[in-house]
Amino acid sequence: MFSRMRSTTNSRRQSNRLQGQMDRVFGQMRRQAYPALNLWADDDGFYVEGELPGIDTESLGVVMSDGKNLTISGTRLKPEHSGEEYHRRERGIGDFSRTVALPEEVDIDAVEANYENGVLTVFLAKREENRPRNVQVEVN
Repeated sequence: MFSRMRSTTNSRRQSNRLQGQMDRVFGQMRRQAYPALNLWADDDGFYVEGELPGIDTESLGVVMSDGKNLTISGTRLKPEHSGEEYHRRERGIGDFSRTVALPEEVDIDAVEANYENGVLTVFLAKREENRPRNVQVEVN
């Protein structure tokens, strides 16, 4: 009976350990979506905002495709820390690319992007036919 209890306890420990490892792996995968983006809209268009500190602005790219897919790409440079040893490194370096699908098509000729203080803001104008309109009500 005691060997059966020990076996069950060991199985639970192994199961809990495996679950913990899986949670860490999947948690890391969720955090790897870079850059983290906010997307919101008003009557005129969509706004995408991403925090991109330490980006080589020469490599920063914003591309619209199919009228609905926005791709942000670039390179995060390795920080210059001479003679120092890292004890933790959570900010990734190197090339990145992130594509986000918009809820509806936009006017690809009316896309504006601005990078200031490490924040990229992209405005994507809604197509004229998708913008809200006031409808005149006729009274008979």
